[in-house]
Amino acid sequence: MPACGTETRWNGTAWSNGTPVTGIRAVMAGNYNGAGFTACAMDVIGTAQVTFTSGSNVTLNGLLNVATTASMTMESNANLVQTVAGTNVGSVTVKRESAQLVRLDHTLWSSPVTGQKLFAFSPNTLTNRFYFYDTPTDTYVTTGLSATTDFVVGKGYGIRAANNHPETPMTWMGSFAGNPNNGDKSFTLALTGTGFNLVGNPYPSVIDAAAFVTANSARINGTLYFYAHTLTMSTTGTFPAGTNYALWNATGQTAATLGTSGVPALVPNGKIQVGQGFLVKATAAGSANFTNAMREASNGNQFFRLASEIPTTDVEKHRLWLNLTNAEGTTFNQILVGYVFGATQEVDNLYDGLSFGNEGSALSSRLTDQDYTIQGRALPFNQEDIVPLGFKAGTPGNYTISLSDKDGIFAADQDVFLKDNSNGSVSNIKVAPYSFVSNAGTFNDRFEIVYRSTLSTPESTFNSSAVIAFVKNAQLNIETKGNEMKSVSVFDVRGRLLFQQSGINNTSFIAQGFNPQNQVILVQVTSASNEVATIKVIF
Repeated sequence: MPACGTETRWNGTAWSNGTPVTGIRAVMAGNYNGAGFTACAMDVIGTAQVTFTSGSNVTLNGLLNVATTASMTMESNANLVQTVAGTNVGSVTVKRESAQLVRLDHTLWSSPVTGQKLFAFSPNTLTNRFYFYDTPTDTYVTTGLSATTDFVVGKGYGIRAANNHPETPMTWMGSFAGNPNNGDKSFTLALTGTGFNLVGNPYPSVIDAAAFVTANSARINGTLYFYAHTLTMSTTGTFPAGTNYALWNATGQTAATLGTSGVPALVPNGKIQVGQGFLVKATAAGSANFTNAMREASNGNQFFRLASEIPTTDVEKHRLWLNLTNAEGTTFNQILVGYVFGATQEVDNLYDGLSFGNEGSALSSRLTDQDYTIQGRALPFNQEDIVPLGFKAGTPGNYTISLSDKDGIFAADQDVFLKDNSNGSVSNIKVAPYSFVSNAGTFNDRFEIVYRSTLSTPESTFNSSAVIAFVKNAQLNIETKGNEMKSVSVFDVRGRLLFQQSGINNTSFIAQGFNPQNQVILVQVTSASNEVATIKVIF
């Protein structure tokens, strides 16, 4: 513990020995509302009411002592950083503003103090809407939580917005009260199931994600998963189709949602904010460890930063981001492929991020027969490289794969092509997005990223893979890609004609007035070039 030299005392108006600096003890003997400072240690005495404003930082090379008759508050976006381990004395209030929420939204929280009751943190949240993550079942559960439950240090919790929170997007101010955590902290990881654990920043200051991952690389993979969605959790602790997590690792970051302007919104920025819960995947027995060395006086304004605000680094990186969307606007999924210094063509702990928590339709890159949301690949970039993509369609219909963002050589003159193995087409997605139709299912061999188009795009073959038929709003919908339909005929499994329509001359068609119930039908489509394709549909 450092030996503090002289002290400087705040009397409510001025300092007795100048503004605190390293080596000087700060004694708060009067009310204070203002910016932070650096000091050897700090005492809040008497009945002083001390508030450090948003955007300011208090850095102590020793401990904090707050008298029971006094108070100390850290506003949202302020940090209390301590460089020396030890136990603080007394209680502080640490505020943290959430991202924008609407009623029924969830946020992953973690307490920066010891002694904060879980239910009391958000008193207007229904008591059955506080969750911890159950690693063996990969679900959020409420078992054992009560009004006497404290936040566990280093553990994350899912908490639904207050039941009286408005339906329009609005931030919510969380307030933690207790003894501020300091020094080494740890959370025991579970290896059961898929090994995903919900942990959280235990300090009243930001921590650096890279420092956390580096210190724990023997026990977790290098990817952090942040929940940043606005979908409602079910009573069984699962999220509906359309759910994503935002990912961060050494290759880069991906968004979980599409912003109102059509730009991916709220991506991790490499800083784990005060009060932030997040998921990690355990790879070995042990604990997720947190230390003072990870703490920073960093003043990000939210749990996540807009994609346009993410800084570039000096490490060589050539990256491309792909978005998957559907015609109904209910699907958004983003992946990142990056050629970065330190990555290889194999699975790399720090550079490859397994897909996790994607419900419904999703895009991925494939490596060792697994799905990855982030994949780092080796330098130097090779134009002959091929990246297999995984695609899962939760529902049949129209989908689009677009190039959302790019940097390095991809922001210059290097083309990016999407190869569709179902019809042999090769499309330059730097020029235009690629739209296609798909039946529901998983198609891990359909798409590839390639960087050269050495063959001319063949004319698509009209067969069953070029036709999709599905039931929507109790009506039969039929769609094709690149081929107009001349006519449609529908038969039952015994070959009896149930419906027929000619003169369609379009790539999409709804069989108006056709409404069979609970049967298997055969849909026969004749193209404008008189090619015939037949597919089976369960109506």
